[in-house]
Amino acid sequence: MANFEIRIQGVPYRVSAQNLAIRVAQTKDLWLYGGDVSGQPLTVASSDTAIGVTEISDKTPQPNYRHFQLKATQDADTVRISATPGGAGTPWDYVDYTVLTRTESAEFYSARVMSIAADNVGQHYVWGAAGARPDQRDGMPGRPGSVTLLNQEWDPRAGSFRREVQHGVAVCQVVGYNTCAGKAAVNPSLTPDRLDSVQEDLTRSLRTVFKEYSRGSNRRLGVALGERCENKRHFDCVGFVNYCFSMALEESVQNDICGSAESGYRAWANSYPSVRDDRAGDILIFGGQEIDFTDSRSGQTRRVLSGAHHIGLATGNGKMIHAKETEYGVVGPEDVSNITRRVRHPRLTNP
Repeated sequence: MANFEIRIQGVPYRVSAQNLAIRVAQTKDLWLYGGDVSGQPLTVASSDTAIGVTEISDKTPQPNYRHFQLKATQDADTVRISATPGGAGTPWDYVDYTVLTRTESAEFYSARVMSIAADNVGQHYVWGAAGARPDQRDGMPGRPGSVTLLNQEWDPRAGSFRREVQHGVAVCQVVGYNTCAGKAAVNPSLTPDRLDSVQEDLTRSLRTVFKEYSRGSNRRLGVALGERCENKRHFDCVGFVNYCFSMALEESVQNDICGSAESGYRAWANSYPSVRDDRAGDILIFGGQEIDFTDSRSGQTRRVLSGAHHIGLATGNGKMIHAKETEYGVVGPEDVSNITRRVRHPRLTNP
């Protein structure tokens, strides 16, 4: 059996049976992966002439991979790319592509961003994470890893052994030392009366929560009872937004929340079209204040936002989906207020 994959900055992502997008006159790469791919008679075909398929002979081929290139030539709805061993029988795998004109791309990508966001409601929050599951490299391509499971026996920070009850706890050390609270505040009644009751519960664990920020004195320490973190994706607020856009657009999207006196407008709050009303897929920025920033290269001065503290994705009805906090995880749709700035990714803007 074999599966279709795409690669974003060299990181493979399985796209079996997914609906992806390709624009007219655009070329995209697609890989087929599996232990029985190499050297086998194989037909990778398009269900419509709107997309042509060509196999690429890589100079340094990887074991068990075959590389194909897709070329969109004209507008089409659903075009299925299927891989069939020997050219007959049941396909190993397929991917559907929608061929987009420029005017169609905004609606498609908005829906795709929000579908990915909705699929991740209930996942966990830990500072510095961008979609990776513990000890795996399946987060956004700009930061595919960085989340690990806490060593249940030895804590180098404390210089001592931890209690066995702290199994399945994710940590991230991109900025400081941060421990996932496993959505502990979602159901505060879960606080155990006895340690033994937690040890017997395979879905939850106690953990000492360390949360440190890159600037300021906001720091939390404490003991929480939360969900175990195995196989859960982990995000912080901007990592969640970057992940949703990276996966939807099939490219690396890695932006800060907002600029500063040093970085100016090279971030979500200041690099994209500002809007007054919300539609699905818009980026909502919270906090911060406007400053005058002069670009050293162009000499131009702009009014930009600096010091914002939170970001989320609008659902288009006065609500948003966001990575809220380590105590809550990814939540939504949730009512929002006190928005400082709304921005729209150019790919999600009708020309």
